[in-house]
Amino acid sequence: MTKMLILRALGLGLMLGLGLSAPAAAQSGAYISQIGAANRASISQDGGAISGLAKVDQDGERNVADIFQTDAAHQTRVDQTGSLNEVLAIQRGGQSHVGVMTQEGSGNHISLAQISAVATQSAAITQLGDGNKVTLSQDGTANSATLPQIGSNKLMRLAQTGDGVISWRQAGD
Repeated sequence: MTKMLILRALGLGLMLGLGLSAPAAAQSGAYISQIGAANRASISQDGGAISGLAKVDQDGERNVADIFQTDAAHQTRVDQTGSLNEVLAIQRGGQSHVGVMTQEGSGNHISLAQISAVATQSAAITQLGDGNKVTLSQDGTANSATLPQIGSNKLMRLAQTGDGVISWRQAGD
């Protein structure tokens, strides 16, 4: 019995290590891994979030990740390394949205709202440094955003309201 559980956990870990993929057989998945002190992660998936996936990896101290998924098969991945980083991700609407967020450093903040009922929204947000902040709202038809912040004390505030592709890079101190 113990060997079977270890093999299943190892297989699941290998699958998740390859990236995001929804669980089989129309079920939602919520995965949290924490190393360090006083990290906090919460994942909320309502009954409509069938086949949704949320994965949080935290390595450091006092990192916070809050994920809320409703209405569809949304996918969120959060990787936090360092301390005092925060992510808030809200995904709702009848289409499947994807959010991938990476924070390395200290005191970074990401707020992502993907709320369209008419088309899939996607966002890839990376923060490498300290004291960076991104606020992104996506609604309407087929939006995509790639937002890397490299350095410290950067600020991005964006609202996509329909059929837009944005790639905005901030670098330097």
